[in-house]
Amino acid sequence: MGGKNSTPEPRTQIKYVPDPSASARVAQLEAKVEKLSSKRPKVEYVKEYVRDPELLRQIEEYQARNRELMEKYDELYQEIRDNNISSFDDLDEHYSKGAEALKRMAAATQPMQMTGVNFALFGITSSGKSTMLNQFLGKQVAATGAGETTTQVQRYDGNGFSLYDIPGKNDEISYFTMEYVAFWKALTARLVLITATVKEMTSVFRLLDAINLKYDIVVNKFDQHQEDERDVLKAQIHAEIKQIGLMGVENVWFISSKFPQMFDDWLQMVHSLTERPQKSNNMTRRNQIETKSNTSFFPQHRARSATSNLVQDQFAAQLHQLQSMGFDDENKNRRLLTKHNGDISSTINSLLNSNHHY
Repeated sequence: MGGKNSTPEPRTQIKYVPDPSASARVAQLEAKVEKLSSKRPKVEYVKEYVRDPELLRQIEEYQARNRELMEKYDELYQEIRDNNISSFDDLDEHYSKGAEALKRMAAATQPMQMTGVNFALFGITSSGKSTMLNQFLGKQVAATGAGETTTQVQRYDGNGFSLYDIPGKNDEISYFTMEYVAFWKALTARLVLITATVKEMTSVFRLLDAINLKYDIVVNKFDQHQEDERDVLKAQIHAEIKQIGLMGVENVWFISSKFPQMFDDWLQMVHSLTERPQKSNNMTRRNQIETKSNTSFFPQHRARSATSNLVQDQFAAQLHQLQSMGFDDENKNRRLLTKHNGDISSTINSLLNSNHHY
C-alpha cells in the first residue's frame, strides 16, 4: 500500500514532584528515628552516675512505676541538650518554656521510697565534702586532698543514717531527670557546701527552689578566714541570699569540717539534723529519729549537752592559757589544740617547734 510512514508520538512522561509538607514530615520522622537509635538505655545512663546497688534497685523500681512521667522528663531532657543548655540558670533565661515544664513535672514527681534517715552533701570540687563526710562518720572513708572529685553518687552508711556525696557537675542538666528529683525529694535534708560566696552554687540553689525543696547552706573552711574577717563574711553571705532571692534556705552554718571544735555551728548543725522529722513516705516517725539521735546517730558529735558544754568551756580556757603564755595566733592555737585532742602540753611543744612562740 502506498501509505506514508507515520512517526510515533512521544510517550507522555510523568514526573513525581514531592509535596513539601510531606517531605518535611519524613525528615522529622527520620530525625526522630536517628535520635531514638542513638539514645542510650535509661538504666545505662543512670549507672554512669550511680553504682550503689541498693540505690540502683530503688531507682529501677521507681522507673517501672512511673513510665509515663519518665518519658516526659526524657523528652524535656533531650530538648534541653539539643539547645546546648548546661545549667538551670541557662534554662530559666533562654528556654523559659522548658523551665516551667520542669517545675510542673517536679511537682508531679513523688519522692523515692527510701528507708531510714538520709542526708546529701552538694558542693563543687575542693569545697571540703570528703572531709565533712569523714567527720560525720568518725572515720576515714572518703578520699581527701587537692583534686579530689566525685563523679558518681556515693553512699556512706553511719549508725542509723546514710550520707550521700552528690557529684559537683560542670554539666548540671543531668540533675534535670525524674530519678534525681525523686531522690532529692526523699532526702531528710540537703546540705549545700560553699567556701566564700553563695555564687559558687547559685544554679543548684535556684534549681532546688524551682522544685520547692528546702536546704541548708554550709559555709565550710571558715577557719581559713582571719578572725576579724569572719563577721564580714557572714554579713556578705546573708546579703547574697537576700539579693539572689533564695527561698528554700533553712539554716546557714559557718564551720570548719577539718577543725570542727573551732566553731559552735558544727554542734548546732548536727543537733539540727538529728531533730528533723523524717518524710512520711519513708515510714519513719519523728520519735524514732529522736531515739536514734540519743543513742547512735552521729555518736561522736551528739547534740550539745552538759558534757559538750564542759568540753567547750575547757577548750576556751586552754586557748586563754596559750594566749597568756604569748602564743598570739588564735587560729594556729585552735588547730593544734584540736589536733592534739586538748592535750595542752603537746600543743605547746608543737607551737614551740613551729616557731610561733612570741
